Amino acid sequence: MDPPPLPTTQPPLPEGDLEIPYAIADAEIRHADPLWLHRVFLGITGIVIAEALFVLKATVMLLGSISRSTAISFDFLWSRLSEGAFAIEWFSALYLLAAHEPIGAHDEARRRRGEEAASPRRLLLFIGGASVILRFLPLHFLGIRRSANPFVDTLFSLVYVAGISVLLLYILRLAQRTGDPFLRRHTPAAVMLLFINYGMDFAMSIRGTFAGANDVIQLFGLVANAYLFYVLLRMRRVFGDLIASMKSTLPSTESSHFLS
Repeated sequence: MDPPPLPTTQPPLPEGDLEIPYAIADAEIRHADPLWLHRVFLGITGIVIAEALFVLKATVMLLGSISRSTAISFDFLWSRLSEGAFAIEWFSALYLLAAHEPIGAHDEARRRRGEEAASPRRLLLFIGGASVILRFLPLHFLGIRRSANPFVDTLFSLVYVAGISVLLLYILRLAQRTGDPFLRRHTPAAVMLLFINYGMDFAMSIRGTFAGANDVIQLFGLVANAYLFYVLLRMRRVFGDLIASMKSTLPSTESSHFLS
């Protein structure tokens, strides 16, 4: 008599056993330096604040453009808001987000990548720093009027777009390292929308290509910045959960000094 066939199905596992912390799915980011993670978290928080200001400005300017009303335009006020948002964004990017990441001696491959001249962090520091310097350069002391010099205006616009591009690519790299499925899926889309928006702005400022579609461009820019704002909120939450998870595993003597 043949033995009975073996069962082909296994009993279902308890539902709790299927939970995998999304913020520590990637081994590389899981073993990162806790203080570096804290600085990245603060940098993302600053960029979230800057994006909120950009979204606020874009909303008000779009409403003013659609209604053709001067009551809510306040060009001077909103230009000052842009300067403040720019300063918050690049302080967070250069001082916090682009902080040096300590790498253990065992990970020689990552160490070599981090020391390359064209590493994402160094590109962010060099090109982003140049963008900030040119933005606040006192041209009037040098007798240069940007609006009256097309070459200078084009150069400044190119450096600004390059700075924003390396910042977005660095944010994309951080999103890929987290291992979070939401960030890996939505961050490239948000970055691509902003690239398209900055491309249209650059084309309009240089050649007036989209001069007749200003309202559409403003609406597109509002959607792109709001989308990035939403993605960055998720990224901030991911890094916050990761920091909380690492803090809970540290010894009590170290935990009292970490994020205290």
